[in-house]
Amino acid sequence: MQAKAVTVYAQWKKVTRTLSTSEKALIGNWSMVSTSGVISYEFISDGTFSEIVLVKMSYSPDMSLFTKGLWYESGGTIYMTNRVSEESKDDGKTWSPLPSAAQTDTLKCSMRTDEYGKQYLETFNSVGEVRFYKS
Repeated sequence: MQAKAVTVYAQWKKVTRTLSTSEKALIGNWSMVSTSGVISYEFISDGTFSEIVLVKMSYSPDMSLFTKGLWYESGGTIYMTNRVSEESKDDGKTWSPLPSAAQTDTLKCSMRTDEYGKQYLETFNSVGEVRFYKS
């Protein structure tokens, strides 16, 4: 897979807010790597985020997804709103905007520490536990 710089334009009103202690702990890059791909989130202290999803499977076309938007955390759930996404199905050669139907997404998670003392976000999907490690 090749990475390609993508510019996604979005309009939203930035709001200055004070981050909670749990939000401050989330600032930075969090990644999950599996045999079929990578998901990476970057939570920025100004309340914006970016998400990169790279999927490579033998039985389907490669897919890359780039999303930007706003985020906040409350009660163990990360809320991602005002999402604007683009996808590529040809290794980043061409990009297409995705419909804005999924403008809000949530990531229910808990901050944990593994047996080696490294922090991770624990969340669950249909397969089971998913760990996003801070890089």
